[in-house]
Amino acid sequence: MDHAMLNLKLDSYWLNMGLWTDGIQCFPDACENLAKRVVANGQRIRAGDRVLDFGSGCGDQLLLWKRLQPNSAIQTVTAERAQADLAYSRIKNLNLDATISVFHGDALDQTTWTSTSLNAVKEPSLWNERTVDSVISLDACYHFNTRTKFLHIAASKLKPQTGLLSLSDIILKQDQSQLSTMDQVFLKLFCGIAGVPPVNLITLSEYSIALEEAGFEHVEIHDVTDNVFPGLERFIDSQGGHMGTLLNSTRWMQYGFGMKMILGWIIQKRVFSFVVVHANKRSQ
Repeated sequence: MDHAMLNLKLDSYWLNMGLWTDGIQCFPDACENLAKRVVANGQRIRAGDRVLDFGSGCGDQLLLWKRLQPNSAIQTVTAERAQADLAYSRIKNLNLDATISVFHGDALDQTTWTSTSLNAVKEPSLWNERTVDSVISLDACYHFNTRTKFLHIAASKLKPQTGLLSLSDIILKQDQSQLSTMDQVFLKLFCGIAGVPPVNLITLSEYSIALEEAGFEHVEIHDVTDNVFPGLERFIDSQGGHMGTLLNSTRWMQYGFGMKMILGWIIQKRVFSFVVVHANKRSQ
């Protein structure tokens, strides 16, 4: 059955929770669906906008932003060097490197950002504060240490009044102190497996306050939980069955066992809400 590998086609590298609506069963389709929801199907990227994307992985969402709004300029930072290099190579192959700059580094420490355009004549200049039109973070900011710091950085980069913030994120349905001892153990396990700083696990009311204190207004928080976690769990089950012996059992264990166990707990206990967040930078 080794010949099955000759039939595999890898043309996307999406990695987010996905938005599993309208009968979607394919992982890349679900990921793109979530991305479109985050930017309101392109309405939150306007013609001529400077877009700053925090945590863009291998570049699929960057290519989507460009399809939705070709007349835009994008700068992005992602933490893993291999992902940043792959994203840049894909962008360069499509001749989009003049308007998309990919940086590698700590999203919250701009002094660590280095360009992946190794053959560029000069390093792209990072945009100054109050000059960015749209900040996007797709399924990434709950990993940042900390989310609160990220929100303040995002606000500092955005133009007052017209600057837009668009996110997908995970928040707690209730305060941690109200969880059972066993659920608190699972919560710590989730943080370890998913790479989430425990300080980022806050409730809806705390999240709203954090956005306001960072300098945002006209905040909209949409709960899409029921179209995220259950669909991802079903896909992992299905993918494991479809791929069968072609999967490396050791590598698949992180999804087929670790992620599936955590998702089952999340769905059963309803500890988390998965949200899409839209906000505007305040005028002052």
